[in-house]
Parts: sequence; C-alpha cells; structure tokens
Amino acid sequence: MADPNKWEFTDKSGTAVITSKFDAAYAFSNRLAMVFISGKLGYIDKSGRYIWQPAK
Repeated sequence: MADPNKWEFTDKSGTAVITSKFDAAYAFSNRLAMVFISGKLGYIDKSGRYIWQPAK
C-alpha cells in the first residue's frame, strides 16, 4: 500500500511505476526528475534509478 505522505510516479493508467518513497518529486524534464528524501536533493531516471544520489 502506498504511503499517502510520499510521492510516486505513475503511468497514464494510474499504476505506480516508481514507488512512493519521496518526500517531494517534480515532473521529468530531459529524462530526469528532481526528488527529495529527508531534505536531500537527488535526481532519478525514468526507471527510478538514481543518477545523482540524494545529498544536501
């Protein structure tokens, strides 16, 4: 069950494709999305893999 206090990414049908683990998340731009976990900024690709690990 998804955490209602966390952000996730879904496909057009509403199915979660990247699970809810982010405190904040922004839309993909140039194949990357900015995400925050515990106040730390990171970037993920469309598979959910970190391109830039969360850091302050």
